[in-house]
Amino acid sequence: MQKTLPVSLLSVAICVVWITASFSTPVVAATGEDCISFDYNQAAVKKIGGRWKIVVGSMWLKDFGAKESEARQALRIIKYYKMNSQCFVGRPDPSMTYYLVNGLAPRGAMSGEDSVSFNPANIEVKQIGGRWKIVEGGHWIMDFAGKQSEANTALWIIKKYGFTRMCFVGRPDPSMVYFRAEALPLHEDCVSFNYRNLELQQIGGSWKIVEGGHWLLDFGNNKAEAELALKTIQHYKMNSHCFVGRPNPSMDYWLVDGKAPVGAMDGEDAIEFDPTKIEVKQINGRWKIVEGDHWILDFAGERDEAETALRIIRKYGFSYICFVGRPDPSMTYFRAKKAGLLDLLHRLIK
Repeated sequence: MQKTLPVSLLSVAICVVWITASFSTPVVAATGEDCISFDYNQAAVKKIGGRWKIVVGSMWLKDFGAKESEARQALRIIKYYKMNSQCFVGRPDPSMTYYLVNGLAPRGAMSGEDSVSFNPANIEVKQIGGRWKIVEGGHWIMDFAGKQSEANTALWIIKKYGFTRMCFVGRPDPSMVYFRAEALPLHEDCVSFNYRNLELQQIGGSWKIVEGGHWLLDFGNNKAEAELALKTIQHYKMNSHCFVGRPNPSMDYWLVDGKAPVGAMDGEDAIEFDPTKIEVKQINGRWKIVEGDHWILDFAGERDEAETALRIIRKYGFSYICFVGRPDPSMTYFRAKKAGLLDLLHRLIK
């Protein structure tokens, strides 16, 4: 079993949820990872046989004994991060257990969380006193006793998911230990313009929306779509064009004074989604933003861009993806539902 780093040596981290599972059918990932999926929405704390446990239906995830408060804290953590896979290195007596969120590391930070940090680029496997350990400099993080292969596998997993923190529920004898990563920095790449100054020009045989000597969009020979796109920008009074990933952006979006376009335009081609229910998933080797079985955006191999796009959608409350021209749209934009009265008045008098 994994040994917990002594308090005096805690200067590094990896977030693994130390949860004993009783699921009947393990799901083994194609990568060789040994993972079990569960629905965090169905997880609950119950007292069974005088012991507090986290259960999903009839299956129990973790036994906290008499520690009801730690069981409830652990449940809050699972639901906060929306953890839905529990994975193991070595079974039936795992030397490492870790949790994932849709195949990714839990990210961000929970208020009041007890955690210590480390740099996954600096950790390595070493044999110390005849025992195989994962260490960072002079501090050891995990102890695998004589299991060198499991130590190497755990190191690969930590680096793969970019775990940077080891977090605890209860110390000095934690009842739960889990790994997470830092939140991705949200750097928005936006170009501002004045929608009043936009016009349509044919340049080199190609229809473009331009502002002075700067062009925003190129429509080739499709004048009708160029005219509709210009009408759309002016209808919403858009004045920023933003990108996720350049020079070949995997997503672009438009803002109005730093906020989402709102309302609806007559004849608009729009698909509604719930920004609270969308998530990043890897499907057939490609990272996508999906809502249930419906995928909204495809980012190919760019996982970080998919996660950034998800945060942007939630930040602005986008709830519609809209198109000018399909199936190969010449312009894609996102909008939200109706604005509040004060915001609506502000936009009308601009």
